[in-house]
Amino acid sequence: MSNDIQEALGMNFVAADYPDDGNGDGDFKPLTPGWYPAEIEKTGIKRTNADDGRYLNVQFCILGEVYSGRKVFEMYNIDNPSTACQAMGRKQLGKLCCAVGLPDLGDSQRLIGKTVMIKTAVKAAVMEMVNGIKVEKYKADTEIKEYKAPGAATTKPRSAQEKPPVAETVASAPEQGEAPSTTSAPGKMPWE
Repeated sequence: MSNDIQEALGMNFVAADYPDDGNGDGDFKPLTPGWYPAEIEKTGIKRTNADDGRYLNVQFCILGEVYSGRKVFEMYNIDNPSTACQAMGRKQLGKLCCAVGLPDLGDSQRLIGKTVMIKTAVKAAVMEMVNGIKVEKYKADTEIKEYKAPGAATTKPRSAQEKPPVAETVASAPEQGEAPSTTSAPGKMPWE
C-alpha cells in the first residue's frame, strides 16, 4: 500500500466530510434560459486553437437565488482571420462593455468585479460520427445572448398570439378660436 492520499492530504480522506448536498456538483447542465444577475470573476486573452487569432475569455458567476455560484463562460473573438467572426465577437464585447459602463477597454482586468444582467440560452450539443456511432463531441452549454445594466428592465418576449399594445391618443384642448375636434367612429381615421 502506498498511502498516496494520506501523503497528499496529510490525513485520510473522509467521505462523510463531503456529503452529497443535492446541488449536482460536477453536473454542468445548461442554465434554464432567462435573465440572471452575474458578476465578472476572471478575464484573459487566449490564442485560438488554430493559433491564428485571439479571444477574450470571460468567466461570469451567477448571483441571486437561482443558480447562485454557477459559472458561465463566454469567448469574444477580438482578433480572427474571419472578419465576420471577429466582427461578431467585438459586437458582443461592445454590448458587455456598455452594460457595465465601460465605453472603452484597454485592459480586460477592468471588467473584473463588474455586475451585469445576462440573458442566457441553451447552445445545442454538437454530435459527430465515430466508427459509425453518433457521439457527443460537445455537450449542450449555456450561452449569453444579451446584456443589460443591473436594474435595467428586462422584457418578456411576446408570444405570436399576443397583439402589441395599442397606444391611446389624448385630444388636446382646442386653442382659442378653434372649433373643438370631433371623435370619429371606432376603426375610422378622424378625417373619414
